[in-house]
Amino acid sequence: MLLRCRSQLAGISLLAVLGAAGACRNSAPAPAVQFEPQPHTLPAGQTAGSARWPKVSVTASGALYLLALEPTPTGERLALRLSHNHGDSFDPPVWVSPAGAPISAHGENSPVLALTPTEIYVLWEQRREDGYADILVARSLNFGRSFEPPVPVVRKARPSFHGFAHLAVAPNGDVYVAWLDARDPPERPGTFSVYLARSTDRGASFGENVRVAGSACPCCRVAVLAGAGGRVWIAWRKVFEGDVRDIAVSTSSDGGRTFAPAVRVAADNWRIAGCPHSGPALAAQDQRLFVAWMTEARGRSVVQVAWSDDSGQTFQPALQVSGNILDANHPTLSRSPDGRLLLSFEGRAPSEQQWSPVRAYVVSLRSSGQPTAPVSVPAGERSVAYPTIAAGTAGRLFVAWTEPGHPESRARLGRGRLQD
Repeated sequence: MLLRCRSQLAGISLLAVLGAAGACRNSAPAPAVQFEPQPHTLPAGQTAGSARWPKVSVTASGALYLLALEPTPTGERLALRLSHNHGDSFDPPVWVSPAGAPISAHGENSPVLALTPTEIYVLWEQRREDGYADILVARSLNFGRSFEPPVPVVRKARPSFHGFAHLAVAPNGDVYVAWLDARDPPERPGTFSVYLARSTDRGASFGENVRVAGSACPCCRVAVLAGAGGRVWIAWRKVFEGDVRDIAVSTSSDGGRTFAPAVRVAADNWRIAGCPHSGPALAAQDQRLFVAWMTEARGRSVVQVAWSDDSGQTFQPALQVSGNILDANHPTLSRSPDGRLLLSFEGRAPSEQQWSPVRAYVVSLRSSGQPTAPVSVPAGERSVAYPTIAAGTAGRLFVAWTEPGHPESRARLGRGRLQD
């Protein structure tokens, strides 16, 4: 075994060596992933300071889109930038949010970017004078050269909290937004309901708000995924009896009009008297539905993945995919145009002091569901927060994150290649 591991480590980069060594220790197949030695600092706006809460997405033709909050003389604005050279450089910003609009954004409640072959959608929250916020969606029908004015998603008779929203686009072009909402009497103290709205006119307007479920953990973002034939899946952290907070999924087969009862993805039995601010992620590969999430049920923070082969009715036993990484959290999933499924999360490398800087990690999920060993994405001296991943064609992958700090935060981009 030792000889095989040594031969596996020969002739590849230091980061790939570390990934392969971890595979030898953990008996997991190691991905041949190579990252640039240093991340790129993403462009800022019109004033001093950097962007934050970046999101990246890649088209089938290889165009790389970057969404981020950028500083301007009138406050932060959402900006979309396009790179034609895989992130070597980016075009000037196209402004998405109105000038001076007070955007509400933090890691678990940050803006969302979604691409189709013909549309670009951006979702965000915008504060109102009454102390609440609107969930807004803006669309571009000209490949990001301009955006139409945003439209509201939530409809309710009396103001109340709503947020932690997510957006997905179905193959037929319908747009779905899911969020947490406090309009209903709580089923359990301190919980919210999960709601959904659908657009059938490519994001020009949103229809009826449909209640999906109750007893949702109030600060863990929901995830929504839309498939063919009217299939819609929503995942959230549900509060069960005794303050147990595990992941649940509900499925619609009629375009989000109705939803089946929630299915518990895994009986982690994580008992916590508070919200962990960590929601699930969803992705599909062929006919398999994947769910990723964080739990500390066994006294250690780990990222797990489970999958369903019957459209979310049942799930296979969860797999721990974060290896020996400490403080693993905030997973995101991305499926490349050529079918690769990748997962990113944040965590700390094991060390004698146990408190190394937080880094972004990448795991590849094979079609069998078997995860590869986590590989660290090179970063600067600061810890990273809320990494997101975009898988491109030809093995390209892009990981973006925020590095919080004073006097300013920084948005960074790491670029890698899958060699397998």
